Amino acid sequence: MSVYKRYTFQTDKFSVQAGEDTETNPGIFGKELSEWICGRLNDLGYHVQPPLAEDWGWCVMYREKPYMLWVGCSGEEVNREIVWSYFIAIEKVLFRNPFKKIDYKKDAEKIDLALRDIFLSEYIELKDDTID
Repeated sequence: MSVYKRYTFQTDKFSVQAGEDTETNPGIFGKELSEWICGRLNDLGYHVQPPLAEDWGWCVMYREKPYMLWVGCSGEEVNREIVWSYFIAIEKVLFRNPFKKIDYKKDAEKIDLALRDIFLSEYIELKDDTID
């Protein structure tokens, strides 16, 4: 898996649902954030799947073939405030046609732009925490 982009932010738009970290790991939140991202991307025609709980947070799957492209969402308490984050991940398949070139980043760039526009429309300032 490679992380295409990662953003962090603080907002009171999302809340922590009681017991939601029983589906992830203690202190790892983001269910409401992932549901919101899922809904907004679906509204724009991206046809993403409902969020899935993972140990690190919540996964919103966009594409599974010929490679996986998804948005990871989480929130953690830092100094009594929740710091929210999302990242765009690309997972290349092991077995594929070696003669067919796949532009892995094309869809990731579209999702990235769509999400940044969505957050901008809600006046939520994103901090790019991508590690190169």
